[in-house]
Amino acid sequence: MFKFSKTNTKAIAYLKDHNFRLIDDSCHNIAFLNEFKDQRSKSDIIRINKGNYDLFRKLHREKESDMYYNSDRIYDDLDHWVILAKLKDDQAIASLYYILDDEGYDEIFGFDFKDGSYDPDVHLELLLKALKTAKESGAKYMIYFCEEKEQASVTKCGFKFIDRYVCYKRELN
Repeated sequence: MFKFSKTNTKAIAYLKDHNFRLIDDSCHNIAFLNEFKDQRSKSDIIRINKGNYDLFRKLHREKESDMYYNSDRIYDDLDHWVILAKLKDDQAIASLYYILDDEGYDEIFGFDFKDGSYDPDVHLELLLKALKTAKESGAKYMIYFCEEKEQASVTKCGFKFIDRYVCYKRELN
């Protein structure tokens, strides 16, 4: 796999010419948590722990398939993760999960939405709660590679857009 800024057109052209396929095209963002202004969080967003993990597991299993960070791997290393879930009728309808970094560079790894139904308002609520939680725990930055459709919510809560990021992959025989 090769990862580049989307502005690196020479490298991208080379990879395309050599049968690499695009597997990711994301917006790279960073939030400087010292600049984050706390906003009131919704009470129907909870932090997932080992006691209520099945709320997350049920939702995450809808999309994890061959994902490296599947429910079991995250559960086994839960001390290094923060998982937030939005509830409706005692069920998780969306979740955000991020990994903790000892140097203060926490990174959002993903969002799950029930039945894959993206909701920009829920996305924004979870992002704000994640930023608040990370800042309270002493993190300095929150990194997030998101899809273009998510960028408006990401910008609304104070993330700074850094660059477009692309990743190409080719199977070797």
